[in-house]
Amino acid sequence: MMDRADLISRFPDSGNFLTFLEENLLPNRPCVFGESFTRGWKARQEWRNVGDTPNIDFLEEHFGHVVVPVADCSCVEFSTHRKTEMTLKEYAHWWRSKGKSRTLYLKDWHFTKDFPNYKAYTVPDFFKSDWLNEVWSARLDVSDDYRFVYIGPKGTWTPFHADVFRSYSWSANVCGCKEWLLFPPGEEELLKDKFGHLPFDVTSRELENKELYPNVHKSRGPIRVVQRSGEIIFVPSGWHHQVRNTEDTLSINHNWTNSCGIGYMWSHLQNELVLVKRELEDCRSMDSWEEQCQVVLKASAGMDYWEFVQLLSIVALSRLNQLKEILIPTSKLYEGFFSLHTLIRETLSNPLKAITFLESTSEFENAKNGDGMHLVLSSLKDEGESQKNLTELLPNYHIQKLFCEELPNIEEDRTILVLFILYELCTLCTLIPNVIMLSS
Repeated sequence: MMDRADLISRFPDSGNFLTFLEENLLPNRPCVFGESFTRGWKARQEWRNVGDTPNIDFLEEHFGHVVVPVADCSCVEFSTHRKTEMTLKEYAHWWRSKGKSRTLYLKDWHFTKDFPNYKAYTVPDFFKSDWLNEVWSARLDVSDDYRFVYIGPKGTWTPFHADVFRSYSWSANVCGCKEWLLFPPGEEELLKDKFGHLPFDVTSRELENKELYPNVHKSRGPIRVVQRSGEIIFVPSGWHHQVRNTEDTLSINHNWTNSCGIGYMWSHLQNELVLVKRELEDCRSMDSWEEQCQVVLKASAGMDYWEFVQLLSIVALSRLNQLKEILIPTSKLYEGFFSLHTLIRETLSNPLKAITFLESTSEFENAKNGDGMHLVLSSLKDEGESQKNLTELLPNYHIQKLFCEELPNIEEDRTILVLFILYELCTLCTLIPNVIMLSS
């Protein structure tokens, strides 16, 4: 196993958001944040024992009645660990039993949804621009989120996979220790067997079978990361990984995305639809074939095109409201706000007209081509050295990878906040009509 842990950047005691943006979000690279980022969490005070193990007694006493999802790591069923449900009290009883006949991993517990007022932790500023959970919290047609608690004894593990929707994820160890085996996007292709299937366990000796796994020998091997108690790991989009608890461990995990990652999510949906259409090609002559492809896409990928449009629309309208609250009526950008508002509304009601508007509007033509919002940038160039440095940095990247509106270090500067919201809206303005047109 090749150790490439030196490729993982670290923020031991403090972090600069712009460094995280430039070195991790935009290039889509993982990193680890030190224990200081979780030190003040309520969960770290109440959910762990003095010996840095999960405080099962406390959890049972306060949440024992809740039904939680559990995976049996000792039993593989349909290429995954067998899933079951039990109350937390039942799981605690199993945890304390001697000579465990099964290896049970409590995972994907929607704790925040079950106990919204408990406030077990605070989302670090680096991850607060979370479109996924923002939208799922705003939707009235679903009762779900992508915020989880995991509890597992030493030896429990999660098989090889990439995260849902090709979203980002962050995972914080409240206590215990995990070993992560990470593969950069694309390298997982070398691990597929001759039938095109990914391995269940990348540490299995089965991968030594060159006839079954003809390309494994070309792989550079995983990037191995040891995540200790209190640390947070950021896993970027499309990084396949396998995770093992090397000690009794309790962790908090979020799937999330923002405008730095939304392009990966959209590309994934498009690629998945290509596969769906290929499978259903023999039925192309049937009525409503395209609609049926979307049904299958939702079943296989977890989301169809219209649900993706809904995600973009909710974020877009939310950001327009933010701009309205921030902008001063006499400012240079206030008039541009109404153009954005019109564009978003037109996009949602008439995508063809919105695309025509985009192509005929020079300010947005630059954004559409990925060169940046030069009109906005030029208006900010002379408003301070920090803005100047920031605007020189941002145009070097594609527009779909530019925005993250939560800048904890410079949040008080409303001009820069406006700049990032405008970047976000540019991403949405150029993406929404194209998605709608492909969905029609």
